[in-house]
Amino acid sequence: YDRTAQLEWLCHVWLTAAAVPPHTPRVLTPHQLTEAVHALRTYGQPQD
Repeated sequence: YDRTAQLEWLCHVWLTAAAVPPHTPRVLTPHQLTEAVHALRTYGQPQD
């Protein structure tokens, strides 16, 4: 059930983003995904 709920939420987000012309959601490249993961892991953490 949890995965189905997440998939439905993701579809809702995708459709909402796709409804804003002329922008179309796109899949991140592996490099962009790595950068996003790093940014989220360090978000709000004190900088050294």
